[in-house]
Amino acid sequence: MTEGGNLLKTLIAASEKPLKAIAAQAGITTPYLILLQQGQRIPSDEVVHALAKALDLDPQQTRQLREAAQQDRSTRRQPRPKHINGVVRVHPALPEETFAEWICHATKRVWILQTFVSRPVRYKDALITAATNHATKADFTVRILFLDPRAGAAEQRSKDILLSSLDSTDTDDIKQYVPKKIRASLDDFQMLHRIIQHQVRAGTKVEQDFLEIRTHSCLPSFSLYLCDDRAFIGFYIHGDFAKDSAHLEVDLSVGRKASPLIDMIHTEFETLWSVSHPATID
Repeated sequence: MTEGGNLLKTLIAASEKPLKAIAAQAGITTPYLILLQQGQRIPSDEVVHALAKALDLDPQQTRQLREAAQQDRSTRRQPRPKHINGVVRVHPALPEETFAEWICHATKRVWILQTFVSRPVRYKDALITAATNHATKADFTVRILFLDPRAGAAEQRSKDILLSSLDSTDTDDIKQYVPKKIRASLDDFQMLHRIIQHQVRAGTKVEQDFLEIRTHSCLPSFSLYLCDDRAFIGFYIHGDFAKDSAHLEVDLSVGRKASPLIDMIHTEFETLWSVSHPATID
């Protein structure tokens, strides 16, 4: 039995509502609700919110149930998924919410390799959580590697994405599409860097920046979102963004010697990092 399961069982008993009615109001099945009570399943934040409404919980009870579920998620042992050379599954696009959850629970490293990241603020809470969890650990850093907006590859990537909009004339608007996106990403990550340094690391003795942001002049072979020993790999397709391409979920714990794919992931990131330059941090 989990802490969240015990609490949910108590709240259901106190409500004096039938399980079937609670499940219907929460938009879940009765068998699933029973599994939640027994601690055999852990609800997402969305399901917790739905259960809180179905049970007429007050804000304090809702917070307690949400925190219990989050604690259960952080402590449970995840079964190791089956894989082929490290590939666990294929996603239709980048699972951004899953990656944010990975960041929250990261213990060693977070790497991002992309041309740019749209709206990095979506990772603000996750990055602050990771920074707070490792506020005094100088060896835990987040490495972010973007394409240099001044590089010719940035203009070429603009043409690749806007393939359907191209005509015989390469306008400056088209050429500068990706460079503008990169600069916006850098500005957003610089803002996040300042927030973390001031809110989390200001009172510590750790001098190393939590966010290490660099740029390089070569278009990478793939996009990479990595936390500890898990990663999502996307592809630079024509006519669309890499984040909207199919993504491979990879279990890196298989090891570089056992999987050529995992060795390629590390080699590509390490190579580009070695030839990159620090982005300006205000």
